[in-house]
Amino acid sequence: CMVCQNVNINILLLVEVTFVGLSYKIYLA
Repeated sequence: CMVCQNVNINILLLVEVTFVGLSYKIYLA
């Protein structure tokens, strides 16, 4: 279903952004 795919993509983007944010914080620390 299209809605499920969109939700999955949004979750993946959110996880990726969060992971990059954490890596950036660790890098600056």
